[in-house]
Amino acid sequence: MNRFAAGPIVVPTDLSDASAGAIQVAQQLTAGDGDVVTVHVGLDQELIAPAHIWGVEEFVQENHAERAADVAAWIRQHGFENVRQELRWGDPGLEICELASELSSPLIVIPSHGRSGLERILLGSVAERVIRHAPCSVLVLRRTEVRERDASESWLPRQRIVVPVDLSESTGMAVETAQTLTNDPSKIDVINVLFSVNDALIAGSMALSEEDITEARRRRLREFLDERGWTDVQAHVLTGHPGLTISDYADQVQADLIVMPSHGFHGLNRLLLGSTTERVLRHTRAPVLVLRRPDAEPH
Repeated sequence: MNRFAAGPIVVPTDLSDASAGAIQVAQQLTAGDGDVVTVHVGLDQELIAPAHIWGVEEFVQENHAERAADVAAWIRQHGFENVRQELRWGDPGLEICELASELSSPLIVIPSHGRSGLERILLGSVAERVIRHAPCSVLVLRRTEVRERDASESWLPRQRIVVPVDLSESTGMAVETAQTLTNDPSKIDVINVLFSVNDALIAGSMALSEEDITEARRRRLREFLDERGWTDVQAHVLTGHPGLTISDYADQVQADLIVMPSHGFHGLNRLLLGSTTERVLRHTRAPVLVLRRPDAEPH
């Protein structure tokens, strides 16, 4: 994954098996252990109320020492001694993003759940904050991708990579990134989802049939790809709600990964949570790589 070789990959850990799996994935995306930085963020009691209110002036300091010891033991247990380690205190989502910014990291790898075992992304919690505020791309892993595994087992996609596009300037970045993850471009499914009514209005005529609209978009998508030399990737035009349609399609073809920009056609300099990306993250069973455009500002 050459796109992410420019700096260390940040992996948040809550000392769960899911976190261990995320570190293993990050190791496969870098040249060496030194290019992976794990970070554990503890909740500082001082952020809730000063220690003297509780009558335990030394509580925070003792908690820090205990947490540091727990993290060190977990690192040794999983054989990650050569991985760079960070221990921070504060708001986990914001601290993770701040570290990624300090290190000029190109990628954060985070599991969609940790100790709580939720089988969905914890939107409204740490994962949501990371995706909203990250200065870089974020790879969100699923339960099947974060299990303990043999170190020789490759995480890289074997079957299908689904790339939702809107033919904006972000489309090229997404397709190019997908191509770095497989030696067989025919395993990449580039999909464009349209609302038939909206497209008919844009075309200026409700007399156009859904078939006509779909066929016109299909030709446009194929031309877009062929002009850039991406003749081997698969192109599909689907109709429906973008977020749900993308999720359903990825699950139907048993995709190994969904690659999508954090924003595209509308040019918003933030992740469109509450819209397409949020729905994909909530509903798909596949890992999702949310790409941050180089000119995008974290929100």
